[in-house]
Amino acid sequence: MDGDKVMLWTKKDNKTLDNYIHQYKYAGNYVDRREAIDFASTKLNDPTAVALLKTALNDKYEGLRNFAISKVDLKKEAIKNSFESTLLDLAKKDKYATVRAAAIEKLGDYKKSEYLELFKNAVNDSSYTVAGNALMALGKTDAAVASAIAKQMSEKPAKGILKEAVLNEIVKSGDESMADKIIGEFAKMPLGQAKFQFLNTLSTYLIAVKNPEKVKWGVEEIVKFRDGIPENFRNQTDPFINGMVLKGLLSKKSKEASENTGNATLQELVNYIKSVLPEADKKGFAPIP
Repeated sequence: MDGDKVMLWTKKDNKTLDNYIHQYKYAGNYVDRREAIDFASTKLNDPTAVALLKTALNDKYEGLRNFAISKVDLKKEAIKNSFESTLLDLAKKDKYATVRAAAIEKLGDYKKSEYLELFKNAVNDSSYTVAGNALMALGKTDAAVASAIAKQMSEKPAKGILKEAVLNEIVKSGDESMADKIIGEFAKMPLGQAKFQFLNTLSTYLIAVKNPEKVKWGVEEIVKFRDGIPENFRNQTDPFINGMVLKGLLSKKSKEASENTGNATLQELVNYIKSVLPEADKKGFAPIP
């Protein structure tokens, strides 16, 4: 019934897993096959559902291969072990970039050094999605290598996932030599939603940076941005900027200061961050002499 999938109605199925396995094997329709993969992914404690999902990794449609990869649950040890070779094969050989990218993303979760060369080669793929996923996978496997590659790639044009991945790896590393690029770029951004959204990235970077002077510069730019927001919007933006961004940074740097009591510059940084917060947000943070 409704083999062409054109009727508008509420569908209620009482199909069993066996029904869906049969549907996957014998239905040529893309939607039916996707539906079977989706159902099997909810029954991964059943070996027959696992077998269907594994078969679907080699489906004739690249969209279904991609969908099947997204349903692979690597938290289940049996699946993690039995699907690895298939994911590796897809990452290396699938002719569609989206499938290679999805497989590489999954392989990153294995955190195996034997995949480093695969990831390093893939960051130069012509597909920004493949390259971006490869860089993120590299970051999970060897953060130092990923950071060094990201730094090199930051000098080249990038879009989409690759651009995000490059920034992500640099931010996580706290590379002080990139402060001009990250803090400086934030400083140059005009007042607006994009600058507000960049606060999380900047905050992550400042938490990772060890140089108090660089961190202070970043905080100064955040404060300029906060204070430049029109008064009628401040009740929406201040709770996040003060309560999440600046307090989160203060918490992290206070901990560092307590572990490095001889570092006067770090102590001064903590007191400075505290000074730019409203009184209500200073509670719980004792002054550092």
